[in-house]
Amino acid sequence: MIKKYLVTPLLNKRKLTLVISFTLLGLLLWWADPSEVAARLGRFSIPTLTALLTLLTMNLFFVLLRSWRITAHFGIHLPFIMTVRANMAGYAAGLFFIPLLAQVAGRQAIFQKVGVPPAVNSGLVAYERALLTLMSGGLAAVGALHLLGDNVVRQFMDRLAFGQVALAVCSGAALSLYLGRGHFEKNLFRDVLAWKNAANLLQDVFITFTALAAMLSGFVVVFLTVAPQIDLTKLLAAAAVISFSASLPISFGGWGPRELTTVYVLGQLGVAPADALAASVVIGMGSMFTTLLVAGVALSVGRYSGDSVGRLGVSTDEAEIMIALKKKAAWIIGFSAALTVFFQLHVAWSETVVNLNLADPFAILALGALSLQAVFERKWPLWRFPQFQWMLLAISLLLLFGFVWGYEKIGITSWAVNNRLFGWLVLLGYLSAGYLIVESHGAHGMRRFTETVASVACVIIMLQVFLRLLNSAGIHPFGLLTPNFEGYAGNRNAFVFQLLIVLSLIMGYSRVWMRRFQKAGGTALPILYLTQGIIVTGIVLTGSRAALGTTLIMLLLAWFSRLVDRRIILWGLIIAGLLWAGIQKTQSLITEQPAQPVVTEQPAYLQSPFSTEMSDQARWDANRHAFEMWLQSPITGTGLGVFAAKSAQWFNFPMIIHSTPIWILAEFGLIGIAIFGAFFYMMLRHVFNDWKCWPKLPAERALLFALLAFAIFSQVHEMLYQRILWLMLGVLLARPSIASTVVSVSKGPK
Repeated sequence: MIKKYLVTPLLNKRKLTLVISFTLLGLLLWWADPSEVAARLGRFSIPTLTALLTLLTMNLFFVLLRSWRITAHFGIHLPFIMTVRANMAGYAAGLFFIPLLAQVAGRQAIFQKVGVPPAVNSGLVAYERALLTLMSGGLAAVGALHLLGDNVVRQFMDRLAFGQVALAVCSGAALSLYLGRGHFEKNLFRDVLAWKNAANLLQDVFITFTALAAMLSGFVVVFLTVAPQIDLTKLLAAAAVISFSASLPISFGGWGPRELTTVYVLGQLGVAPADALAASVVIGMGSMFTTLLVAGVALSVGRYSGDSVGRLGVSTDEAEIMIALKKKAAWIIGFSAALTVFFQLHVAWSETVVNLNLADPFAILALGALSLQAVFERKWPLWRFPQFQWMLLAISLLLLFGFVWGYEKIGITSWAVNNRLFGWLVLLGYLSAGYLIVESHGAHGMRRFTETVASVACVIIMLQVFLRLLNSAGIHPFGLLTPNFEGYAGNRNAFVFQLLIVLSLIMGYSRVWMRRFQKAGGTALPILYLTQGIIVTGIVLTGSRAALGTTLIMLLLAWFSRLVDRRIILWGLIIAGLLWAGIQKTQSLITEQPAQPVVTEQPAYLQSPFSTEMSDQARWDANRHAFEMWLQSPITGTGLGVFAAKSAQWFNFPMIIHSTPIWILAEFGLIGIAIFGAFFYMMLRHVFNDWKCWPKLPAERALLFALLAFAIFSQVHEMLYQRILWLMLGVLLARPSIASTVVSVSKGPK
């Protein structure tokens, strides 16, 4: 049992920007008239506020109880007060900073004193968040059905393509486990499916439901003041929808999304915007007050009670348990990111659209784990060449310099802050997720990552083909289809770049797979041919000329360098040709039938057409304007976000630069090109081992093909901020931890 050690952490007092939440809140206040909102705040009586605070306190108690029990279920037995103090530090910081990062950091300030690794802490947070999201989302779905009806909810789910995404994720995970599950995965799933863990899960579900019931009751108490005439069941349904939107990790303390959803949902019930917004503000302030009050009490307990104990050494068995838990947490976070990185969702409510990648929460948790590991354990990430982390620092400083330089010229822009600065933090999170996989699982983790992303990519391609063929036949089972063949990446260029990265990984690890299959009697060898054939088919179906040219160059390099067995290249192309021809023939036969395709606003192409001349001209004009901007300031560039701000003057709408090198030149100048060029050169030098011979290791071969794909494709598209690129770099450039790989994975809690 982990011994008791009580310590009072220092709360993070840094005040970072709350632009996202409070800009949205300010717009709502302006729309609803601040004077009216202020006047309605006085309508809430003392008994109502007391009931709200009581119910919110009950909710917080059950949330803390759940965290304590989950920690114990994973074999970390701590006093309840320690778990309370750890969580309250995180919740309090989460009111003013990115919630997931703040929660992990606040908890780690306590947990690190008893030897809990940051990765384990992040894994526990991931489990809690997943449980809360599933249950809260389920209640929100039931509430939306009750309020808005089956038609509206079904249309929303269709736009989200929720059914398609769920099917693709589950099928990709199953295919990955079928192709290459190892002893670690078998042991992990055996432990997860044990009866003891099933009982623990039921306990966690019951506590979560009780916590949600207390919170929703508090919402209803407040809503009764502004809508006493509305049925209680409708108010409870509205509370479920609003609570779920506030829990999404896209804001600070729920501010913004909670208010927007409250105005929209209660508006459907006839509540005035000012009344709805006043109710939401009361709930938000009550939540903040409760959290800060409980945090203040909990964090002061150990300081004056005199019950702190000195820290003793951790036994060998406990150390091995922690290492085993760290391996499990790294597997869950890293491979969850690998499974979901392909899915970019566009969530729309009211008149606002929010873009979410399903893997972003896992990336943020990984960034928190790796950052806290460096802070608390003085253990910096180990990369395959030492200059890697210094280049990351140089890029970070370059982005900050570009932001300041752009601010001097045009002020703060949303594109510069949200898309590039905060986007860079998210990319570092994906890098961290890849690192966690390899640090804890070594070469096995690299291979399993390749098998996982290849499985998901193949499932997405075949699912899209199947659904689009059904659409051609007049059958539309579930979810809307995009006009272009773009998977779930948001646009076809992003999707085809994902496929190019997957193709690079497949070719890099092809010899490893061949050896494994040959040892198994060679019966599974056609799977490798089929996988590459499906990926190439998907690239063709996107209709991207740049991707077709990039794929051809990659295959030619693989053929003449013999980095890939030529049988794999040949059979992959043959299978791709047969698949493409079969798909086209099937579609032609279907369209000859009397049934008509489903009528949509735009056709859902099975084979995306090439870009139009107008689109090509717009991209050419954007790059030309960017190049002209660089000529005006060749050394330092014009600054981050300047082109996006000025592009509306040239095109009547915001435009991005469609070339990574030109974007770097335009906004960072020759300084930026020098830094990114040095970064690219160092990776190439690592691949070629001082230019002496072709790379021999699978990771180096995969990296060579990926760098080639990026170098070519990014000439005509901006690909630097693609999530899968950085996730792959984290996997291929991380150095395994010797200490973690020698511990038997069979040990640890069941």
